[in-house]
Amino acid sequence: MSWNVQGLVEDALTSSTRAIQFDRDRQHEVAAFYYREAARFLELAISGTADDGNKESWTKKAAEYKERAQALDQLRLNQQAAVQSVVLSESQKQLQQCRFLLCQALDADEAGNRDEAVELYTQAVDLGIRARSSAQDPELQNKLASLARQALERAEELKGILPQVEEKPTSHVSVQPKLCSVPEYTSPNVSVQATAATNRGKYMVKLHINGIPRKVIIDDYLPVGKHGGLLCSYSTNNGELWISLLEKAYMKVMGGYDFPGSNSNIDLHALTGWIPERMSVRASEPDFNADALFDKLLNRLHKGDVLVTVATGEMSEAEADRSGLVPTHAYAVLDVRTVKGVRLLQLKNPWSHVRWRGNYSELDTKHWTPELRQTLNFDPTSAAMFDNGVFWIDYDSILRFYDVFYLNWNPGLFSYTYCIHQSWSAGTGPIKDAYNIGENPQFRMEVKPGASGAVWILLTRHITQIDDFRENREYITVLVYKNDGRRVYYPYDPAPFIDGVRINSPHYLCKIILNESSSHRYTLVISQYEKTNTIFYTLRAYATCPFTLAKISSPYEYTQKVTDGQWKGVTAGGCANHPTHVNNPCYQMKLESSHNNNQVLLDLRGPKLYQIGLEIICVVVNDQNAPGAFKRKHSGPFRSGFVVLALEDVPAGTYSIVPSTFLPNQEGPFILTVKASCPISLAQLQ
Repeated sequence: MSWNVQGLVEDALTSSTRAIQFDRDRQHEVAAFYYREAARFLELAISGTADDGNKESWTKKAAEYKERAQALDQLRLNQQAAVQSVVLSESQKQLQQCRFLLCQALDADEAGNRDEAVELYTQAVDLGIRARSSAQDPELQNKLASLARQALERAEELKGILPQVEEKPTSHVSVQPKLCSVPEYTSPNVSVQATAATNRGKYMVKLHINGIPRKVIIDDYLPVGKHGGLLCSYSTNNGELWISLLEKAYMKVMGGYDFPGSNSNIDLHALTGWIPERMSVRASEPDFNADALFDKLLNRLHKGDVLVTVATGEMSEAEADRSGLVPTHAYAVLDVRTVKGVRLLQLKNPWSHVRWRGNYSELDTKHWTPELRQTLNFDPTSAAMFDNGVFWIDYDSILRFYDVFYLNWNPGLFSYTYCIHQSWSAGTGPIKDAYNIGENPQFRMEVKPGASGAVWILLTRHITQIDDFRENREYITVLVYKNDGRRVYYPYDPAPFIDGVRINSPHYLCKIILNESSSHRYTLVISQYEKTNTIFYTLRAYATCPFTLAKISSPYEYTQKVTDGQWKGVTAGGCANHPTHVNNPCYQMKLESSHNNNQVLLDLRGPKLYQIGLEIICVVVNDQNAPGAFKRKHSGPFRSGFVVLALEDVPAGTYSIVPSTFLPNQEGPFILTVKASCPISLAQLQ
């Protein structure tokens, strides 16, 4: 066998080894490339040898490599098709646009901006009618017609066009919300209004859904059993309907009484608009401050700043029976007390029966001293005679048996607030935020230098289908960076100031506490564990000091891309530490602009097993004295498979771009993307 053929076989072996490794790592595009390279080397070796035995085995192996490459290509195409299949039809896009317009109209309506609301309602009507005429799906047509009708009715009301319906006396009374001992159903922000409509009651309920207040119209028909009993939530006070009506309105928005259920944090936010916060009970973890949590509950609940519930975790049937607690069940926190060093909470089971049987329950004869009974105005003997679901429990038992506190904070605690409604396309950015977050939605938040106080950031993922809520497959969060309000590209460079936990709840809350030495510009990044669907969301900030919040828009209007780049043979030159660096692929970029404040973004992607980087070198600029002029710039530390270099105030002129791996002889494909705020041209020099 000649040396040339032997070298080709060795190249084939190297390529096939790399292909198999990439195949195992599910990097299908790169694996297919190396399988084809292995097959090509074998075919070249076949043409250069007279050994029929080797020819037969090499031909068979080359065919296997090409077959696997084709299979990977098909797999990648299938995956791309799957992603594309979730892209909405034009009519569905118009339906979502119509909903978004209606949401904006409701916002303006709620704020009293009559003219703006009418204009937005009118736009929603026009879009709904146009979309309905082109939609083919009857269900989609009905949804568009319903939205258009809702917008039209409210627009006509605001314009004074609708005739006034003469109110007639009915047997139904006006329902006004009132405070009771169960926070699940109470809030000064819950609004229920009754209006007469021919022979039945008609009610308008204000709920907070998908980041905005909504007015939901319901009648007073309620589900009942065969014996006439209500099959929904109801008040134990006869004739008090508001609890049942609130639930009906909520169920109407959430798709019906087959609603899969949520948690008290989500429900209370929907009913009240109070800010939801989730605080896990992690008594065994060293960073969990049980004392601070209790002090917060003690101080803020009594001030009326917060509504609190606490939920149990999983427990065995025997443990549940012994303790008197219901597994994975939320209890309202009615009171928090400290008596002679004993920390106690008064809870209520919303079922109005089934109570705690441990320490400080009505069955406990050891801990209820006469002094404690008098201080808390509690008689265990009387309480034992009637199970209303209310009981006292010590904080240590809470830490043992309960999993999480749900807190809903009064938004009136904050003097400043602002919200943004946005969407995040399924096709934008990588599926996972493991190495690149540059294409994630990002926002710049700024406070006055030296300001003290707090800014709370609430991310609300919109529920557009009941399956979204039932499955809870979207894990989202907010990352906060001290990056002077600039766009962030790498998840951990800089490291996030607040690294949000990705949760599958519709709400995520993070808090920024400010003092005189704090940063005054922050970058907020919407992040997700694994993005497969287009997401609609609301980002709302609450603050005790003035602030601004705005989306960081892309300044890049022009894009050039190299999709067939590769380091191969002599062109795999490695970094500048090696003399072969000069052999790397080189591209010429021309910025065709009349000014010097151009913005450029260089994006390089290659095999993740290599550390890669890129360099930009000034060849000639129109103005050597421009403030942004430079001789050369580098993307910084070499990174695994992805690197980016963002440049501001770049003078017009000609530049060379050199992508490289850290070590020489690291062969593989790469993709180079160049974006700029001005027209550009890109050509390969070597």
